Amino acid sequence: SPDLKYIAVALRDCTATIFDSVCLHQVKQYHHPYAVTCCAFTPDSGQLLTGCYDTLVRRFDVGKGRLIHTTTPSSSINKGVVIVVACVQQFAVVTRTREPGLDILDVKSLRTLKRLETGHATLAWVLKITSCGKYLLSLCERFINVWDTAPLLQKGIMKFVPEISVEVNAVEKYGPKLPSDQKLSWFSATFLPASLARYFLASSS
Repeated sequence: SPDLKYIAVALRDCTATIFDSVCLHQVKQYHHPYAVTCCAFTPDSGQLLTGCYDTLVRRFDVGKGRLIHTTTPSSSINKGVVIVVACVQQFAVVTRTREPGLDILDVKSLRTLKRLETGHATLAWVLKITSCGKYLLSLCERFINVWDTAPLLQKGIMKFVPEISVEVNAVEKYGPKLPSDQKLSWFSATFLPASLARYFLASSS
């Protein structure tokens, strides 16, 4: 969590579980009808958003340990399973299995405000928010994108476009060498964004 108090884990046993980050004791557990695919805290660490195999996004109150809101099935069923979720202040950014692109949701209502199809050629498997909240990093099999969140927060969703978009094959000059066949393994897709962030952010400053 942003306040460093908790660790949230999405599990295949149909739960999203929160642990104390110091002693690793279980603090809360939220049950779902199917396997939980992803989870993310809101910036104030007070709420947890989850994705599930039933295609719905849920918002839980961490302090009270209860479900607050769920996306309506009719608005989610044809969009695919949520792969990743990340929070940028009052917005949630999610990726789904059906097609490339990012969905921008209002955190409070979980209503989809806009779909961003720019910047990805395949499904985006990784979303990372920098600790300062200034940048969003997204990664698909072909492109790595860095999004400046300021336009999203100040000018509205219509102005939200990638500040930097680099093909995976061209990333070698920025840092770690990537596989030449463009096919990133799960290991690479999980750990590369953190190592690449410093190169991208340095080049954009």
